[in-house]
Amino acid sequence: MKNLEIWKANEKTQKDSTKDASMGGRSITSINAITQLEAATKQFGPYGKGFGLKQTDFEYIDMSNGQKMAHLKAVFFYIHDGEHSEFPISSTIIMVSKSKNGLYIDKDWAKKIETDVTTKALSKLGFNADIFKGNWDDDKYVQERVNEERILQSRFDAIIGMIKTKFVGEKKEFADLLINIDPQEQAKWIELFNDTQANHERTEIVDRLGVCRNRQERQASYSLFMENKNIKV
Repeated sequence: MKNLEIWKANEKTQKDSTKDASMGGRSITSINAITQLEAATKQFGPYGKGFGLKQTDFEYIDMSNGQKMAHLKAVFFYIHDGEHSEFPISSTIIMVSKSKNGLYIDKDWAKKIETDVTTKALSKLGFNADIFKGNWDDDKYVQERVNEERILQSRFDAIIGMIKTKFVGEKKEFADLLINIDPQEQAKWIELFNDTQANHERTEIVDRLGVCRNRQERQASYSLFMENKNIKV
């Protein structure tokens, strides 16, 4: 399962992260690029540091009737569990196309091709795999995802109500880390957080919990915090 760790953590797409698009005359569901970058930042760290593109190389290709195409070759890199990985990725886009009014220059072509190549790279790691599998074209799957999101939102709201802090961002970040662990384990982390008065100590709890990959690592971190408080677990 370790080989699927990144894939399983990011394969499902929230409905509000999707958008309708057209390809080849048919309607399809696509991913909102910003929410995908947000998910990748959560997984790897900030763009340019935890993941991103390097060694970008543009090639410009002349086509018929004055039209032009751009081809981008790059290396996508990411850091997971302290290990640096990378692979080549590429994409093409029409920069100059022919229209009834003459030649049309797409002023956003550079932004579009960078977005496309990044999305392609993240899809290879499993990000939003349910979209690329075509699951979002199945009404039954869409309804299942909507129902799952409602259940998760209900759990999230319940956790939010138990966390005591005046900092909304801190509360949401902590709740987001707790949403997928069992209620008994949630309860002890919430109690630890609520009993911690110093801002920097609460921040440390959130940061340490954020890097834990499984129950064993969470238990080790929890025990360390309790040891520092001189409380026997």
